[in-house]
Amino acid sequence: RIRFSYSEAFRAPKAWDYTDGIGNPALLPEKMKSFESGLFVSAFDNLNIDMVVYSNILENSINREIVGNSYRWVNRGKINVKGMELFLRYETGKINSSVGYTLNNSEDAFGNHIDEISRHSGNGSVIYSFSDKVKMNIRASYIGKRNNPVVVSAINSRELGPYLIFNGTLSLLDIKGMNIRLI
Repeated sequence: RIRFSYSEAFRAPKAWDYTDGIGNPALLPEKMKSFESGLFVSAFDNLNIDMVVYSNILENSINREIVGNSYRWVNRGKINVKGMELFLRYETGKINSSVGYTLNNSEDAFGNHIDEISRHSGNGSVIYSFSDKVKMNIRASYIGKRNNPVVVSAINSRELGPYLIFNGTLSLLDIKGMNIRLI
């Protein structure tokens, strides 16, 4: 399957955006145009591959601006986001697994990379079904290095290194009408 989509959206400033910090009553709404295309391939009965390419253009982006010892929310112009996502899903018997990778390039109108957004991220998950009512899920999420807009005092640096987080869940499903999860 091949798909294409186009959408437009906006986010009006929230009431507190106008007054937070030292305030800014002149905020404009953010506006976004989004283009996306995707390819879905069922390689075998139990292996699916998804690839998505996207481009988002955000105008009047609302960002925090440091002013002396305080801050305010301001419109910072245009942000261009281009990226690609790749997903592999494999199911067989009692095992359902997936792995995904995202390449994200977010830049302002001057071509500067947007702080706080990692270029590389990924995730993986394996669900093992002991039965219809008992399942175990192990998930991993990777976030690549990125910069923080201000120095993080704990490490005395703006650069935040990459990290990997693991999560697990043991689920007991439909036990007398209840779902119980140990996370």
